[in-house]
Amino acid sequence: MWKSSRQNQEKTPAEAWGGSISHKLEVCSWSIRGTLSGLKQGAHGLNIHEEAKLGDNCNAAGAPLNPNINLGDIRTSVTGATMVRVTSREISLEDIVGRAIVINGNAADEGTRVACGVIRAS
Repeated sequence: MWKSSRQNQEKTPAEAWGGSISHKLEVCSWSIRGTLSGLKQGAHGLNIHEEAKLGDNCNAAGAPLNPNINLGDIRTSVTGATMVRVTSREISLEDIVGRAIVINGNAADEGTRVACGVIRAS
């Protein structure tokens, strides 16, 4: 089991969220499940980024690890609850441990980062 977690630091707007995401390797695929809070209502893009750095409103995470891999979108309800359920056959756990998971402001805008966390072994 692997987890993404936000390091405790002074919260900027992009880091003022909470929750946890669990990662696990299944037969021929990688999946993440979890719940988040503090995101605005609507769809948000989800990407794995190169660096395990969370500063500068998540821009320190660098570029997407592989821009050709689309993990899809997550949706935040009117209550602010976000259920995360993503499965990918294109990513292995070995590729992502020690990297950042980044949530974008909306599904169409990969430039606005609203939350991020580091993927660590648990």
